[in-house]
Amino acid sequence: MGCLAQSAPPSRRDIITYRNPVIAGDFADPSIIRVGNTYYAAGTSSEWGPPYPIYTSTDLVNWEYIGPVFKTAPEWTMGSYWAPELFYRNGTYYVYYTARRKSDKRSYIGVATTRDLHKGFTDKGLLIEWTTEAIDAFVLEDAGKLYITWKAYGLDKGKDIEIIGAELAPDGLKITGKAFTLLKADRNNWESGGAEGQAIVKRGRYYYMTYSGNACCGARCNYQVGLARAEKLQGPWEKYAGNPVLVSNDAWKCPGHGTIVTTPDRVFL
Repeated sequence: MGCLAQSAPPSRRDIITYRNPVIAGDFADPSIIRVGNTYYAAGTSSEWGPPYPIYTSTDLVNWEYIGPVFKTAPEWTMGSYWAPELFYRNGTYYVYYTARRKSDKRSYIGVATTRDLHKGFTDKGLLIEWTTEAIDAFVLEDAGKLYITWKAYGLDKGKDIEIIGAELAPDGLKITGKAFTLLKADRNNWESGGAEGQAIVKRGRYYYMTYSGNACCGARCNYQVGLARAEKLQGPWEKYAGNPVLVSNDAWKCPGHGTIVTTPDRVFL
């Protein structure tokens, strides 16, 4: 969660500087939403508890901790609390989260809801159980319908890693549509370590996706970010020929897996 662009009238452009990180500490896979003029962020907590810290801000630079998603870990989980994806609709906050299941130690996606982030979320249980792995949920609304996307097949031998999507029920708590493929990881280029951490927005005739590839974690990580676009959510998706577009440098190591935020003046961050 690093780059911030501010828009102002051309005749009155102020330069505001700040120093990263805007949220200190281990806060991987940040999901950020805006409700009115307030932003909320949640991130991976791994084995630390309580799961998934939540922060709030009015300027995307100064953040205040308001509590965890869960005060008590969901009953079906045992750890690996990754990639919580926040979503807001009709007065309800949702979080689509990745966790390891007790019964088989596989990582799948659950969902929880609340009407007040300060009070924590009520778990609604397991949402996506997909072969041996389903992680990194992202939800979007399009033409009045809800869709969820996720990474699959990362632990399935002989299968390419894919980013998959499906339609959700109007209440956002179950899948109703048939799953479809958005992207497959190319093992012969910068995505050789996989494709995951997708975020999707629609502008004009196109859907635009940011996604991450390669190894996310550890001292030898080489995480990077690419772009793709499509005229239909179901594809076909076209990967940008100039990928990757965000890579490591001397100050920033292994960037990846963050959502896109739209400010009131429609500037992307």
